[in-house]
Amino acid sequence: GCMDAIEPHLPTLVPYLINTLNDPKPLVRSITCWTLGRYASWTTQPISEEHKSQYFIPTMEGLLRMVLDNNKSVQEAGCSAFATLEEDAGPVLTPYLEPVLRNLVLAFNKYQHKNMLILYDAVGTLADAVGRELSNPTYVEILMPPLTNRWAKLKDDDPDLIPLLECLASVAIAMGPSFLPYAAPVFECCSIIIHRSLLQYQIFQQNPDLDEPDKSFLVVALDLLSGLTRGLGMALESLITQSNPNLLQLLTICLKHPQAAVEQSAYLVVGDMAMGCFPILRPYMPGIMNEIYCITTKAPLMISLLTQEIIYKDRTSKNCPPESSK
Repeated sequence: GCMDAIEPHLPTLVPYLINTLNDPKPLVRSITCWTLGRYASWTTQPISEEHKSQYFIPTMEGLLRMVLDNNKSVQEAGCSAFATLEEDAGPVLTPYLEPVLRNLVLAFNKYQHKNMLILYDAVGTLADAVGRELSNPTYVEILMPPLTNRWAKLKDDDPDLIPLLECLASVAIAMGPSFLPYAAPVFECCSIIIHRSLLQYQIFQQNPDLDEPDKSFLVVALDLLSGLTRGLGMALESLITQSNPNLLQLLTICLKHPQAAVEQSAYLVVGDMAMGCFPILRPYMPGIMNEIYCITTKAPLMISLLTQEIIYKDRTSKNCPPESSK
């Protein structure tokens, strides 16, 4: 609201705030993190190297210190503000990825339940911000072990798994082919959750007196599958074709799910597969197109765009030589 009026004072205010991160009172450090997050759009502006060295780098370093603060409230404020900085900075963060990742990874051993959720968001936001730069083998080796260790501690029906899978979806897209060594267990987890959730909903439909199953697990599993598809494309072929129950049959069932959120996520997977690995999708197109036809009156614009994408991919793949469609 008052950004235009206060912007001329930020060259003085931001250094003052960065220095205030050293205040002995946790409440002051926490509020300072929140305030720096509000001005992240200014500190991340690529105005000049001088602006970067005077404002952006000190803000980044200061917030990373707060991410690892010993006070839980400061951790929360610091991690949240750093996620805002990531979002505003985007690719500007690329030269600093290694120290950023090493700091965030240290937080995995320090944070407890509430702040862990914010940490997942910060990691996912970082992946969205820097994109394929995260595929560097050094960065993969830094980030993936703590994520897989966290995952190993959670059961497939643990609610804490949901934000972790959301984080992994962004990471899989950003890492692309570098995520392949971790793809099999992630894919299997998605398949198990989708299959279990569909069975639970089937039981509910047969016994309406039961509580309706939580759709969150099913939605996040579909979204993660979409992330795997966008990141790996045809590299998923063996996992999909060997899946049992067959994943694409499960996906076809999801397309007719009564919950709109499930239906939408399922169609996003279909769209991503049409763009990234259409040869795998093609044998199941009759069933998929039948479902698309059935809901055209419910969401004509979304389905029209999706149908155009699928038809285009079908035509182009048929016109390409075999090597091009693989």
